[in-house]
Amino acid sequence: MWYIVQHRLTGTVLGAVPQGTKGFDDIGPGAHLEYATRSWRVRGRYSQVGEGPILLLVDAADGEDAPPESTFQTPGEDEAVVAARPFLSELEQVIEARKRSTAIRSYTRSLLDGGAHKIGEKLREEADELGGALAGESEEQVASEAADVLFHLLVALSARDLALSTVVAVLAKRFGISGHVEKASRAPAAR
Repeated sequence: MWYIVQHRLTGTVLGAVPQGTKGFDDIGPGAHLEYATRSWRVRGRYSQVGEGPILLLVDAADGEDAPPESTFQTPGEDEAVVAARPFLSELEQVIEARKRSTAIRSYTRSLLDGGAHKIGEKLREEADELGGALAGESEEQVASEAADVLFHLLVALSARDLALSTVVAVLAKRFGISGHVEKASRAPAAR
């Protein structure tokens, strides 16, 4: 097994280090290390099922405020898309902060105060608007409506104290399984 060493912001794989290499086994977020003739700070350490862990690094001189997040990039991929990936984690953190705030003028807080019923209504409304946009609106409008759905989904998950990573883990378990097979394997809902 190997540690995959990846740049946190660009997604560039910097190299691989055999597990058991001195100094790597117990390294975690915030640690400093020398690798490939440069000084780095570890921003995240993620385990992969059946694979070695990934260490996400940033230049040691970079600021401390960036959240740990993997940003894999495909050659030729739009830089704006790559830069947007950590944003979901940041948005999730903002929603959690709104949950604890006492702000009267916070839209997010008003949704959370309305409870599951209000959030569910808003999520259904936004999903319906996305469905309508898919049928004949511009790509920009579809993206805008999809963003609304995603935001309201994150609020709904927060209301239930669920992280987006929990949902992603469910998707990962289903990966490679036919949708028909996966759906058939679910227990019938209690009525």
